[in-house]
Amino acid sequence: MALSATIVKIELSVSDIDHGCYEDHTLTLARHPSETEDRMMVRLIAFALRAHRLAEVDASLTFSAGLPTPDTSDLLLADLTGRELEAIMVGQPDEKTVTKAVRRAESVVVHPFGTAVEQWWRTIAPRVGGFETLTVVQLPSAQIKELGAQVSRRMAVQVTVLEGEITVTVGENDPVQLVPVLLQG
Repeated sequence: MALSATIVKIELSVSDIDHGCYEDHTLTLARHPSETEDRMMVRLIAFALRAHRLAEVDASLTFSAGLPTPDTSDLLLADLTGRELEAIMVGQPDEKTVTKAVRRAESVVVHPFGTAVEQWWRTIAPRVGGFETLTVVQLPSAQIKELGAQVSRRMAVQVTVLEGEITVTVGENDPVQLVPVLLQG
């Protein structure tokens, strides 16, 4: 019998001071059995970091099913005609996946995380580093692990963005500070 996705209900409050965006979102995420809690939290943070775009363009920001596949992004910002404005990926996608996304969407954002990011970027950067519409922002591994340990099936999450730094609070837990590293963009 195949395992089914875990459904996670999230009340997300975004205070993106850098972009003047203050919004609440009620989200339902499907976490595929092969997806870690860490990866799911990176998808959620990626949503919070791009939520300000919803006020800038008449579009939707939607999650994939939680299973990484070469033909879909983890999040997609698309206008009402279906035009792909931004493809957002988490993890360490291969060159082919990044190239496909760059060809389809007006811009692509990748959020790598984990202990092997430096090695991944050294390998892939020479092949994708020339894409002007590609932004790569690394999220710190230790803090992502800490957030992954706080995942539950129902969560209230507060994300604050100030001067490029991200503070994430899950429920009554202590806030976790993330300082992203811009690898390209």
